[in-house]
Amino acid sequence: GAGARLLSLAPLRFVGRISYSLYLVHWPVASFGRQLFPFAEGWEFFLGGVATSLLFAVAIYALVEAPCRRWLGTVPRALVASAAGLTVLAALAGTILALGGFPQRVEARVLRMLTYVHYRPNEAFRTGTCFLGPRETAESLRSDLCLPARRPLAVLWGDSHAAHYYAGLEPLFAARGYALGQLTASGCPPLPGIAIPTRPNCAGFNDFALAEILRLKPQLVVMAGFWSVDQAWLDALEGVLSRLDAAGIRAVVLGPGPVFRRSVPLILADRQRAGDRGVTSGDELSAGVVEEIDAAVQAVVTRVPGGARYVPVLETICPQRQCPLAADHVPLFFDNAHLTAHGAQVFSRALIGRILP
Repeated sequence: GAGARLLSLAPLRFVGRISYSLYLVHWPVASFGRQLFPFAEGWEFFLGGVATSLLFAVAIYALVEAPCRRWLGTVPRALVASAAGLTVLAALAGTILALGGFPQRVEARVLRMLTYVHYRPNEAFRTGTCFLGPRETAESLRSDLCLPARRPLAVLWGDSHAAHYYAGLEPLFAARGYALGQLTASGCPPLPGIAIPTRPNCAGFNDFALAEILRLKPQLVVMAGFWSVDQAWLDALEGVLSRLDAAGIRAVVLGPGPVFRRSVPLILADRQRAGDRGVTSGDELSAGVVEEIDAAVQAVVTRVPGGARYVPVLETICPQRQCPLAADHVPLFFDNAHLTAHGAQVFSRALIGRILP
């Protein structure tokens, strides 16, 4: 039948031959890939993972599986190899049980850092309430919680690079008498009119957010996002700042924060394994990219008439490009750019004087 003819095609037969190797490698590729590329979109991550898994599977099949199959071609050899393998595994298992594991192999502080690789920021970001996921629309926002009725009111508007400040900024705003609202959505910088192909709900979210801000007329809007030097984005930023100024609303634009070449908990764990207790880093920064964005966004904010102000986050929290990675034995970032709740508190204390001078 058609199914049999399809399965007899050479590419499918080849995938069948390497299927066991493919099974062995796909999960490590997925696990380590997510740590190395935390911001990869779903389809990009899937296609990259499939391609990488196929490459590894082909290599393992050719270099390990096929030679082993040839060597184990006779029954006596297969029996000897199986017995030897079982003996080694049994000895290893017995040793581990006798020693109660190998707790000495990784120090407690290294393990503590590594737990942050799996950090979930849902509570700090207020996910599903005031920080929307990729598939959620503006109707999912809890306006009663996200836009307090108290005055004076400030509103934090943007994507995850705005949401990650909320846990740190809210108590500092409260100490100065402000209620802090939050209008944030994954992958949606605060740029009405800009279409984000990977986030089709951004357009509706930003239209809703701007309409609510113009309706409520808060005393201050704090805008943050994973900015770009794309000219359309910069023009959109200039346009929204002009609209806020025309409505008599003060705006503060937070510049980009540090972006590291890999996950900060992994940097810290590797350092501590090597006996390095240092908790600042400049050599791990993604050089050039953030500085270019910083300059472009600052130029836009500076040239817009009115009272919009720019806060250079990188300069403020990473003097001389030396960025704190941990404080009080807790990582300040849980991946290569997003703040933990503790990181939000530490950096917000440094930023608040520029946001509310």
